[in-house]
Amino acid sequence: MRLLSIVLGISLLGWIGGSTWFYVCKVKNLCPSNHEVSAGRGITDGDNTEEDESNEPMDLSVLESAITERFAMTIKPLEIQYEGQTVFSAPENFILERSKSDLKVPQKAAPALEWIVKYLNKNPDKELQLVGLFDNKEQNGSTFQNLGLARADFIKQELVKRGIDENRIILSYGNLPPNAFESLPMYSGGVQIDVLDKNLSKVEEKALKADSRLIYFEWASHNIDMTDSLRQYITKTIQYLNHNQKEKLLLVGHTSNEGKDAYNLRLGKKRALETLKFFEEFGVDKKQVVVTSKGESQPIASNKTEEGMSKNRRVEIKLK
Repeated sequence: MRLLSIVLGISLLGWIGGSTWFYVCKVKNLCPSNHEVSAGRGITDGDNTEEDESNEPMDLSVLESAITERFAMTIKPLEIQYEGQTVFSAPENFILERSKSDLKVPQKAAPALEWIVKYLNKNPDKELQLVGLFDNKEQNGSTFQNLGLARADFIKQELVKRGIDENRIILSYGNLPPNAFESLPMYSGGVQIDVLDKNLSKVEEKALKADSRLIYFEWASHNIDMTDSLRQYITKTIQYLNHNQKEKLLLVGHTSNEGKDAYNLRLGKKRALETLKFFEEFGVDKKQVVVTSKGESQPIASNKTEEGMSKNRRVEIKLK
């Protein structure tokens, strides 16, 4: 059994090394050539050193060095923002790997977590928002609606382990840059951190109650099309609900006029329930949410065009 475990372990290491080499060297063309690796050894007339070198396997230490050097060029500082201003900066950022929810926290990024703990303990009137980034092309193996939320939750749990109340942390998500994985299957960053004021002003509360938002889902996706404006509205709504336990959030599903009335009522509610899943992961108590459907009965555009029908397929969110 022990021999079998050793063989399997060696096979796994070989597979990982081979896969990494193929992606970096063959797909992305980032590895030095054998001539670059062998620089300085020289070739004399009449020998077959060049032919031998062309058949030499890549030294994994050289491969690792090439990957490390390449990634080092992409490292960004980890900045914590408050009202658009940087209040803390670490020289290195969290590292995410493509299609993985867990982040790596480099030694030079860890002080950011310690700073957050001290800051929130010292300032009970402040909260935190974590915006996890992801690419729609990534494979989501997490239990969350998308990898952005899963990555934000990973950092949230790191803070909870350090004693921070989870109710002081609001999650959201956004998109990675289009070329995030162009060079390597990893990215420096992955979670944006913003400090928030815990209590909304009376003016903000009044505006929030009078306002509403329409949610549209990305084409062929369960992901909400999250704009900066929508994120800001959702964040303030969550803050308000967290500090006003008797208040309710209303999610109303709407559809186009395709299909029968009864079907569209069910379809509208199904989409509203999909939206509820996101709000639960953002940090809203399910008991504070009311889900309903108006089906096709309240169009906001003509159902005679595809564009109009697309606008009618929506979920309205507002404080009840």
